[in-house]
Amino acid sequence: MFKEKLFKIKAIVALLIFVLQVYFVTLNIIRPTNTLKYTWHPAIWGSINATVLIFYGWNLFHVYKRMFKKQFDMDTLLGLAAHSLFIYSLVNSIIHTGEETYSYSVFWEGSTLLVIFAFIGNSLETRLRNKSIDGYKELLKLKTKTVILIKNNKEVKTPINEIKVGDRVVVKAKSNVPLDGRIVEGSSHFDYSKITGESKVIIKNEGDEVISGAINNKQRIIMLVEKTFEDSTLSLIIDKAEDLSLIKPRMQVFADKVLKFFIPSIFALSFISFIFWMMMGYVGGIQLSWFKGENYVDNAFLASVTILAIACPCALGVATPLVVTVSSTLANKNSLLFSEPKSFEKIKDVKIVVFDKTGTLTTGEMEVVDFKGEQKFLELAASIEKHSIHPIANAISSKFKNNMKVESVKEITGIGIEAMYNGEKYLLSKSSNKPKINGSTVISLKTKTKTLAIFEVMDKIKPNAKETINLLHKMNITTVMVTGDTKQAATRVGKLLDIKNIHSEIMPDRKAEIVKELRIKNNLSKKQQILFIGDGFNDILALKTADISVAFASGSNITNSIADISILNEDLNSLINAIKISKWNQKKIVQSLLWAVIFNLCALPIAFMMLVQPWVAAILMLLSDIAVIGNALIYKIKAEKYFKNKKSKKV
Repeated sequence: MFKEKLFKIKAIVALLIFVLQVYFVTLNIIRPTNTLKYTWHPAIWGSINATVLIFYGWNLFHVYKRMFKKQFDMDTLLGLAAHSLFIYSLVNSIIHTGEETYSYSVFWEGSTLLVIFAFIGNSLETRLRNKSIDGYKELLKLKTKTVILIKNNKEVKTPINEIKVGDRVVVKAKSNVPLDGRIVEGSSHFDYSKITGESKVIIKNEGDEVISGAINNKQRIIMLVEKTFEDSTLSLIIDKAEDLSLIKPRMQVFADKVLKFFIPSIFALSFISFIFWMMMGYVGGIQLSWFKGENYVDNAFLASVTILAIACPCALGVATPLVVTVSSTLANKNSLLFSEPKSFEKIKDVKIVVFDKTGTLTTGEMEVVDFKGEQKFLELAASIEKHSIHPIANAISSKFKNNMKVESVKEITGIGIEAMYNGEKYLLSKSSNKPKINGSTVISLKTKTKTLAIFEVMDKIKPNAKETINLLHKMNITTVMVTGDTKQAATRVGKLLDIKNIHSEIMPDRKAEIVKELRIKNNLSKKQQILFIGDGFNDILALKTADISVAFASGSNITNSIADISILNEDLNSLINAIKISKWNQKKIVQSLLWAVIFNLCALPIAFMMLVQPWVAAILMLLSDIAVIGNALIYKIKAEKYFKNKKSKKV
């Protein structure tokens, strides 16, 4: 609050000084024509100028320390220009006070306005950054410093960093869930919107998982901690959101390399301009139309300082970071978690998207539509499937009683799940039996010698899957389905979604090979990317093989996902959002950097030829900054409006 008030005061004072300086320059008050005024003039303007340099440009005094270490940045040129004008004006004021020529040898307004404009530019940039990271700030607010720990049957307020796995903590109504764990007492309604972006309330009962960052809306619960805060879902999301905002796209790396040469080059150009104008003055060459003095040293000095002022590479330096900040915030708000920041830049170049079927294109909430077998074997199958997290397993385990005590349960990748019961081994896997219902998957329970039960399961197409596929096709992106499901089930989904390239009954290791083959078959360049999107568990090989991997992640699974990008809700359209944000990010970075380059190419010759005064150069520098900041601001406003309209259409 104090910082906000201080900023407003400084902004108002800066505006007043700016108006007064321009007004005084216009009326020639800064350079008086009355000899009587020469005596008090240096003290007044020198004091004002020194105050401005300290109050608004204190950070510029640090540039000299960095210069000795050969570290040049955006403040280097600005600091040298402002301080040079001040020192030159101060020295001339002392030497020539009372002389008529004094009025032409001081340039207070240039130093003052340079610093004020830099302050205005930096303030606009900072405010846009702060506005852009509102979503990140909201995540930080979810982090609690202390929790209520149950210790020796007493409730003790304890720092969150001291909580260990296995501790029991109290979560009061209307408070944030501090850690990942399971409810051991009570039930309540939880809001996950800050984490997943979906504003729906979820009811959780004893034994159910709750994750950090969720809001307990209804009543007090007691939970058993399963992860420390460092390993929690909220901590991971905060870390990845911060990592994403700090990434350096290739364009920024290029800009940084340019800056390393740019600043020394400007020093050289400034020195050359000084020599040029000294020579021109010495031989009686060009006289500046706006400069009335006869001291050609002043001309040369002004030319060199004007180059330093107008060439301040602020626009070049902030162009990319500002846009990246806006883009990373948009990603966070759209439930996109980038575990691998480089994928944020790469996803714009996707040419082929490979989909897993179950849980990706379909809801994954499968149901048993037909079954056959004795009741005891149906219940045995349900008891075995209870130990698996696969959607098909969940459909079977929830359909029948599942309280039989099975042992040695083992999931076999790409085949099924096996277990021991009463000393005999049982296997649940896909069956070769023809389904009664077209598109359903047949699962059988069998021993070595015979089949004991058969289940037909089917899941539904995700509501926005068709829209997502259509949008990908409009972007000229090829869609491919690779699934371990039957040909009938895969074909059914492919026809409904207009996916023509279908690979069915594929083992997990074969999925990875198909990803490799697609690159060769489609003759993709190194820049063109293949993206695989799956459930993050059964598709590990394919996810690792693809250029970019995407997985749906929820609950504690978020921290276990090996995908480059995790979608924190069930909205398949989030994939489109990720591609769009990446494309927008690249477009806006190019626009801003292009503007910065064009500005310098046009401004430097003008400065060299002294067609503008230093204070005018300061205004042009500010306008350059405003153009870059404005570009990022327009991007933010338009993107937020786009996503807002998109959400309102869904509602």
